[in-house]
Amino acid sequence: MAAIDMVNGMGYYSAFRGVAQSDVVYTDCANAVPVEAIGRGLIFVGWDVVSGNGWVSASCRGVFSINPFDGNCRENGMNDVNPYGLIDDYEKCTAYAKSNNFINAGHAPWYPVSIFIDSTTLARLNSLRG
Repeated sequence: MAAIDMVNGMGYYSAFRGVAQSDVVYTDCANAVPVEAIGRGLIFVGWDVVSGNGWVSASCRGVFSINPFDGNCRENGMNDVNPYGLIDDYEKCTAYAKSNNFINAGHAPWYPVSIFIDSTTLARLNSLRG
């Protein structure tokens, strides 16, 4: 993991997105890596809801359980958000994706992506949380 060490040494946070094999068909990326292939050596921290190539997040442009600008949980999703601002459960994330497909169809299809980080990034994030 020399590249991750280099990124961490520069003060950045290392995060990786994975797509469930069943959701690869929704991505704009021809070389999407299934989540089952990237989890080795990394730590799963939750699920996000995205569209397109995976960089349009429902937290910014759709229905999501947390407001990304102030960090507050929305009333209808208070129990769905973990300490990292992500959804812990794939089924709940899929339900948010379906809601976005209905409510925010202009950016459809929406689908879940998993977020993985390395141990150094996890320690740094946890220190920020106090």
